[in-house]
Amino acid sequence: MSEAGAVPRSGPPNTRDILRNVGLSLVINAAIPYAIYRLTAPHYPAESVVPLLYATVVPALWLAFNTIKNRSVDAIAIIAICETVATVAVTLLAKNVGYALIARALQGTVVGMVFAFTAMIGKPVMYYIARQFSVGSDPMRAWGFDRAYELDKGRTFAIATYVWAVGMIAVSLVSATLAATLEHATYLLVAPIIGIGANIALIGWTVRFSMRRMMRYRDQIAASIQAA
Repeated sequence: MSEAGAVPRSGPPNTRDILRNVGLSLVINAAIPYAIYRLTAPHYPAESVVPLLYATVVPALWLAFNTIKNRSVDAIAIIAICETVATVAVTLLAKNVGYALIARALQGTVVGMVFAFTAMIGKPVMYYIARQFSVGSDPMRAWGFDRAYELDKGRTFAIATYVWAVGMIAVSLVSATLAATLEHATYLLVAPIIGIGANIALIGWTVRFSMRRMMRYRDQIAASIQAA
């Protein structure tokens, strides 16, 4: 979920913003790294990780730019920053580019397990991400969202977090298989497309699922507002 620019990071998203950010994310995370790797790989030994490091520079810089531009470090940014740091570290420590790509692909499994753990301890990470998208800076929307979460006893976002965990682990395993079988540059092009596509599918499901369940508490929240 670290692909830069895949979705807007504050306030309710709209279709135009989503399409623009998905397109930008494909360019930043797939097309440019693919081109950089293709251009630099011939100048290094066959299994050198140096071209892979070059290919990582643009997505990392774009993430840093967005983080500074937003002037805040939210839940999405924290996850993306951790993944980027891990990606660079894994690449530097790997014996060759093949191992580096497999290890990078398996990061999704680790992140998925962390997601599942947050749901197990009653702090589902999808609550914090969904809250950011849903309420923006509106205090009344924030109060309503938190009240619905309390009435729901956290079940909706616990389920959503587990679904994301399973999805991320599945995508990670598919990506690791592709990393072991595809030509390296081709993998750099294909893997982000799969990851972004999976993120879009999971986001769409999460929005529909959470809204359907949380809207059940609309009348109770309205009554609380009137009583206040």
